[in-house]
Amino acid sequence: MTRRKTSRPKALWCQILDAKLAKQSSTTKSPADLPNRSGTNAARISGSIRPFSTSPSRTAWRRLSPLSIRQRGRLAVYAKSKRQWWTEVKGQLCPVMLTIFKRQVPITEHPHHLRGRGGSLLCDTRFWLGVSDEGHRFIHANPTIARKHGWLCAVGQWNKPEQK
Repeated sequence: MTRRKTSRPKALWCQILDAKLAKQSSTTKSPADLPNRSGTNAARISGSIRPFSTSPSRTAWRRLSPLSIRQRGRLAVYAKSKRQWWTEVKGQLCPVMLTIFKRQVPITEHPHHLRGRGGSLLCDTRFWLGVSDEGHRFIHANPTIARKHGWLCAVGQWNKPEQK
């Protein structure tokens, strides 16, 4: 598909609106006096809408952030506590691989969350387990065996903090 070399002509309603705006430009005093182009009641909002230009260029749309500012802060705290946890457990062997497969495999720096990652559980290191990538896949592929060995919480306890 090739790109159009010339710009498209404006729609008829845009041409009519631009002509009306050109006539009103000398008398326009506030954004509430401008015609309703965005679908909102400009008179009701009274000044919260910026006056739009009559030029064909439009303002660029900004993509919504996939993470809220609050969640970004939580993940920064999580990264810090994960680095500290990793210095403490570095070099240990994966309990899943030792128990199930009788192989000595070192753990990776990605902790397995025994009770989930929801709310306060994200940074609660009491419920972190150091496992290898293969061990982590085994836990989630075989939840009944993992629960029997204590590598997963009981049914109904996922993402629920421990009761005091």
